[in-house]
Amino acid sequence: MSVASVSKKPRKPQSKYESDFDNYRLNQDFGRLKDMLKQSNKSNVTFTNLLEAEILIEDFIVEFGITNVLKAKQELSSVEQLLLSSYNSTLNDPKKASLHTEALMLLCKYKYLIGDHSAVDKYFNNQRIIQLAESTKNARILRLVAEVFTISGMVAEKTPGVNMKTVMSHYSNAAEFCLQYLKACDSRTFNTSNGISSASSPLVTKFLEHVVQRLPALIIKNETVADAVKLLRRWLLSDELKSSSKLKMILVRQLGEILLRMVCDSTYEKIPASICKFRTSVASMRSSKPLSSPPLPFLPSNRIEEVYLLLLIEECLASRELVLDRDTDCSPLVLHSINCEIFALDLLSIAFLQSNQFSFLTEAYERSMKASFDQACLWHRFALTLTSAGKYDRAIQVLKQCRNLLSQDASICMLISKIALQHTNDYQLAIDEAEEALKLWGAGDDYMKARCYMLSGVGHALTSQSLYDQSMRTKHIQIAIEKLKRAHSIDSKDEKIAFNLALCLSITRQLKSAREYIKNNTCHLESQFLLILLLSAEKKNAEAFNLAASLCEEYLNNTWLLLVKVMLEELVKGVEKAISSIKDLAIVVRSKIDETVDIEDALENVQSNPYPESSVVATSRIEQALSDVASSFDYNDKMNSSSSSSMQAHIWILLSELYLKLGRVQEARACSTEASELFPVSHQVFYLKGLITEHCGDLELAKEMYLNSLAINPSHLLSLHHIGAILEKQKDYEMAEKVLREALHYNPYFYQSWQLLGNVLQNKGDVNDASRVYLTAIELESTTPVQSFSTIDWCL
Repeated sequence: MSVASVSKKPRKPQSKYESDFDNYRLNQDFGRLKDMLKQSNKSNVTFTNLLEAEILIEDFIVEFGITNVLKAKQELSSVEQLLLSSYNSTLNDPKKASLHTEALMLLCKYKYLIGDHSAVDKYFNNQRIIQLAESTKNARILRLVAEVFTISGMVAEKTPGVNMKTVMSHYSNAAEFCLQYLKACDSRTFNTSNGISSASSPLVTKFLEHVVQRLPALIIKNETVADAVKLLRRWLLSDELKSSSKLKMILVRQLGEILLRMVCDSTYEKIPASICKFRTSVASMRSSKPLSSPPLPFLPSNRIEEVYLLLLIEECLASRELVLDRDTDCSPLVLHSINCEIFALDLLSIAFLQSNQFSFLTEAYERSMKASFDQACLWHRFALTLTSAGKYDRAIQVLKQCRNLLSQDASICMLISKIALQHTNDYQLAIDEAEEALKLWGAGDDYMKARCYMLSGVGHALTSQSLYDQSMRTKHIQIAIEKLKRAHSIDSKDEKIAFNLALCLSITRQLKSAREYIKNNTCHLESQFLLILLLSAEKKNAEAFNLAASLCEEYLNNTWLLLVKVMLEELVKGVEKAISSIKDLAIVVRSKIDETVDIEDALENVQSNPYPESSVVATSRIEQALSDVASSFDYNDKMNSSSSSSMQAHIWILLSELYLKLGRVQEARACSTEASELFPVSHQVFYLKGLITEHCGDLELAKEMYLNSLAINPSHLLSLHHIGAILEKQKDYEMAEKVLREALHYNPYFYQSWQLLGNVLQNKGDVNDASRVYLTAIELESTTPVQSFSTIDWCL
């Protein structure tokens, strides 16, 4: 009697005992299976031996995996005898053909685990296994069949001389039986009367994981990437995969990684619309309620959309599968789920960092924190993502938590110090963290100790610039110079340390010493930029202009370098030439503003059209536009700033000033109008209007404009200076002196205010004070660059 003929007989309904066995074997509940074996009378020796061998094999795979051959030979020494006993006792009994084939397949698994690959080929009977698979709907048997075909493919792959098509054929059969197993699990009914239910998600063994990962890789290697993509899409779109989130996560990750790394936009093939139309019609047929308009599944229109959709699904699946139980028995599951989450976040980071979509990453890392609160690496990446997203205060708080987990890691203290210096302006925190990092390094790496001294020095320098009291300013700038010199003595070849020390010396007008420290930094752009300002401070404007021109040829899109070149060109070649050059600068800035990022549109489409089966797609929203707040702009914005909008404001102001110098008020007004359209509430716009009005002689209206500018930015130096000039013209010397001294508190190196203060004091009759002020103005004028030294960013 054949296996097929046996299968045609009507099956007897399972007893509670048999149903229990079947459910426990399917879910690999070894503890309960062992208890049931102890309670049974063991009258069926063949079945008992088979079950004991199966428990030993599956228990070993869960604990040690499928590649530990030496351990398998030690732990599974009794398995072969049990399986051979079952195999031989069912060899000639047609009624036990299914048990015989099970024993055959378990022998294949056992022989593979102990590394006896030749025996695997001996026991692998392709035809008999396929007959059993075709004649059964038992999910456990289908899983075992899929595993055996996987094992056969793994053995064939390791055998020299075997055709790769044979290997892929075995893997293809394994994959098809895997899908049948998932379908059988999906269609199983729960035995609620016995209080037993199958797992909500089918068990995915290591052999099944191997086949779904290995087959696409072999197709890529031996056929084409497009064939692998089609296969993975077919699997993902199959109904059988609905119930297995683990396999879905593996396949989604594979397809996303292939599209991200191995497919370009020109070779990308869209998902055929016919597939999704068919799936929609099937869904409407299966629905219990008639659908007037079946929901259309989302079809990615390009590679970027599909990559982001896949990676978002993978991350959400991984986040949903995180194990929150902190019991020691669950520690392997917790570790595995955290590793899956980390892998998903890694891929998501690779994709989203290319398009600066940090808001998505921030939300993804935040979701992962619910089960990974003790993972320092995730806290660290979360902080970096928050920093990239511009959420600096929160990034510092996250880094402090990371520091609690890694109390001896000085690099975290240094990172906190950098963020505090560059973004939050919490200079005292930056200094404290740099000093703490210095203690942690101890007698360690000199390079890192030098960087700690550098961070502390820059913190003191920035503190000096933020203080109002002149004595405290002097104190902190001296400490800054000492710290930076200490850093330079430890690591004299560090370009950043040399640059920061030179900048600190430049601010205190020690120009020759500053040039000595950066004279060898020929490949460091910031140092060369500082050298241009130093040359202009020494009144070597032609030399500074030539250096700026040569750097502009090398760094074509550096707008701040172009701006300083225009300022120097005015001094060297005249106003008319500077006006023509500033138009070239405007073209560069406009090209930056007009750049479009297609990736935002892709993310919008992914967000607005959810994946057909997924409640798992991230619900985060995309930030559509990042606009610059006009009131945040300062005339002395940092030269290294990348804000195109801020640069536009500087261009209009400079162009307006150049036109005023030529007496062309109409053109200056046009510049003012353009600037006000961009930034209607910016202090720069009011300052520019005040310049034009003052040039026309309306001092009261000009003063009102300058006061409006100060209402937005009370520390705007140029507005204070011009108010002092107007008050001096109106002979209000007391108020003019007060305003000018206020301006000099903000910047004691602004020689124009010193000169104007001398005029005021002379008009008041304070000749001696006026003489001292004039001498200060002359001294500062001889060392004043074309643009303030404070406009250069500190290099961290």
